Formats: sequence, C-alpha cells, structure tokens
Amino acid sequence: MKNLALSIKFIATDENREEFKNILIDLFNVIASEEKFIDASIAEEMENPNSIIVYETWNTTVSEFMEQQMTRAYRIPFEKALVSLDVKREPKVFFTIQEWKS
Repeated sequence: MKNLALSIKFIATDENREEFKNILIDLFNVIASEEKFIDASIAEEMENPNSIIVYETWNTTVSEFMEQQMTRAYRIPFEKALVSLDVKREPKVFFTIQEWKS
C-alpha cells in the first residue's frame, strides 16, 4: 500500500498566527503517537508567515483516515479553533511515490 501524504495549507492572520501555530504544534504532539502516523512537518512561507503548510504522512487509506483519524476527540478543539480564529484551510491528498530519509 502506498502511504497517504497530506499537504494542508492554512492561512492565518497577523493577529492569530502565533496562537494558531501553538495550537497546531500541540495537535501534532498528540497525533505523533497515533499508530498509523509516519511523520509530519510544519512550515511557514518565508515571504508570508501567515501562510502555514503541514505535510503529514500516514500508513493508511483515505477512507480509513477520514473514518478513524478525523473523528478523534482531540480534533474537536482544533476544528473549533479554525472557526474561532478564522483560519482558512486548503487540504490536498497525495500518495507517496518515493521517499528519501537522511
């Protein structure tokens, strides 16, 4: 099975960027212990730090991810934070072709 690779772009504002980054880091500190989680990274765009991208890799299918991961209780506060902070989300789904690790 090919790994599921998610690329999620978030658009924050000057006012909420730091709070959102902290919420995102806290979320991935929990996600990192999930059984099918492989890895993730969070980065901000050099010329527009309000543009934050998350790249995460999972050993699962899209349907399993949606059914099992997106319904976890720890995701509820995160989803509410997206709304209350008015953070925009643009998810993209990919499948891994090849990986290199150092």
